[in-house]
Amino acid sequence: METMLQKYAAYYREHLLNDIMPFWDKHCIDNEFGGYRQSPLRFGHPESSDKYIRFQAQQTYVYALLYNEFESRPQWLDNALHGLGYLTERAYAGSGRFHYLADREGSAVQSSISLLVDCYAVQALSECYRAGGGLDIGLLELLGVCYNTLERNVTSPYFTDLYEYRWSKKYIWHDIYLTALDAATTAAKALGADRTGKLEDHCTDRIFNWFVRSEHRAVFDAVGWDKRLFPEEPRGSLAHPGRAMESMRLCLRLARRRGDDRMLAKALDIVLWTLESGTDDVFGGMFSHTTIHGGEAAPLEDGTLWHDKVWRAHAEALSCCAEAYVASGGKPEYLTRFEALHEFCRQHFPDREHGEWHTSLHRDGTAKNPLKDSAFKSAYYPVRAAVCVVNSLSSTL
Repeated sequence: METMLQKYAAYYREHLLNDIMPFWDKHCIDNEFGGYRQSPLRFGHPESSDKYIRFQAQQTYVYALLYNEFESRPQWLDNALHGLGYLTERAYAGSGRFHYLADREGSAVQSSISLLVDCYAVQALSECYRAGGGLDIGLLELLGVCYNTLERNVTSPYFTDLYEYRWSKKYIWHDIYLTALDAATTAAKALGADRTGKLEDHCTDRIFNWFVRSEHRAVFDAVGWDKRLFPEEPRGSLAHPGRAMESMRLCLRLARRRGDDRMLAKALDIVLWTLESGTDDVFGGMFSHTTIHGGEAAPLEDGTLWHDKVWRAHAEALSCCAEAYVASGGKPEYLTRFEALHEFCRQHFPDREHGEWHTSLHRDGTAKNPLKDSAFKSAYYPVRAAVCVVNSLSSTL
């Protein structure tokens, strides 16, 4: 068993170092205007000069995370601080918020319209503060302002800047709360768990008591403000297996940090529910999205089909299964699921000619969208998955 776990940890270490990060190290650093170059094609040449701040924050976080939790390479620290400078000097809109889109020179094209961007920015500031050894008091003060603003906005039912979602009198969205939980648990490493506990509790309450429904063995993508379900409506019957796995990975980590056995047991059960309903038993991998009724779901607004295989879902499922295996005390069902996902991802997602991962695959595993980034895709998910798998499996050895 130890040899097998060592093999998987070694694979993801080498995959990160040799296949994923060389692509970004070569193509994304903007030494002329700061921050990171946006929208590289499959082979790495930028096709747009715009800079989505979500991407800037995620890349900054990635380099700082690598330095903090993988290997203390000076170049990764330099690249993280390079992105941090852009975030604080050009992307910051003031009052704890961040712009959504800028031109290459850093002038705002769209200002503060997205709570999700603010979440990723808090993650980036937190990891950079840690990477700097906790010595940058100015950065800590800015992080505190941004975190307080984020907590206030996430917990307010009247805050409407939710793009890429639309605020609704009817629905609230699971993705908002899992992303906010991600920001809060990351910020805890810089601000302390006492400071972040309120937002963590708010998000986990929404996740477990609103979106998770044991009678359906599902994590709903959207529910009503009064906790009502709308299972006969397309929006109300939708489930994203990848988001459920991402959400449960965060809850597993939080439960382990707090010693909360009840949360841990619930999250472990939900991981298995999600794998049972979200796995493609014909071609392998995980479906993009499903309905609680089973069968086909309508395409998403961006054209993604229900049976497409999407990079984010698979990266999060890999890391969640590794986390669940460790959190469960080594139960084999989680390792078996990890191994199946690993084999599918290893065979189909890496671009063996140019590096990194394809954005999406057809159901049979052939490449559908080979682009390496968009407003929504960066190094964030595959890098974080690799770091999580390496650190989780190595902790058992």
